[in-house]
Parts: sequence; structure tokens; C-alpha cells
Amino acid sequence: MEKLKKYIAHLLFFIISAIYILPPFGAIDKISPQFFFLSISCLFTSIFLFFQSNSGLSKNNFNSIILLGLFILSGGFSIIVAYNKIESFVILSQYSIYFIVFALLSLIVKKLTMFPSSFTT
Repeated sequence: MEKLKKYIAHLLFFIISAIYILPPFGAIDKISPQFFFLSISCLFTSIFLFFQSNSGLSKNNFNSIILLGLFILSGGFSIIVAYNKIESFVILSQYSIYFIVFALLSLIVKKLTMFPSSFTT
């Protein structure tokens, strides 16, 4: 069962990393489908990590997440003075997705380093 969890973690890490080579799927700009699939992969990754019992945050990861969260919060406050509020919301959602991806990837890397290597057996 532990091998299956490790392979799932590897698969999720690969999926998140490979999002940026997706084709545009008929969209005018290439970034829209990428952010859509990145959001879906973040949903599946967070569900996977939610059902794992030992996927806690270390103090270093927690401090990084707090700092990035403050950056996102300050970006949210800048919407008040923005001329183009719709574009500001789009950019803020992209930064939020980057923030969530960073947090999830740090938890996946932590989970991958916790398992012993199964390639030697």
C-alpha cells in the first residue's frame, strides 16, 4: 500500500510539472487551458494529501506559506486602486493558483522523501 501511495505521489508531481506542455485546445491564449488543468490537478492533489495521515506541515514550509499568503493578500488589496479590476482578479487568481501549487508541491516532495526507496529491492 505504501508503494501505491508513493507512485500516486510521483504521478501527481509529474502531472503538475507537465501542465505547461499542454496544447492550447483551440483557445486563443495558451495559458487559459493550462490554468484550468492546473486547478483540476491541484484539486486531485489536495484530495490525495487530505486522505494521507502523515502529510503535515513543517515549520519551514509553514513560514514560506505564510509569506506567500501575505503576498497574495497584498495583491488583493491592490485591486481597490486598479483601473482594470477584472484583469486584476484574473491575475490574482493566477497568483493564487501558483501559491497553491507551491504549497502542494512542497507537501508532495516532503511525502516522497518520507518513503524509503523501493528501487533497490
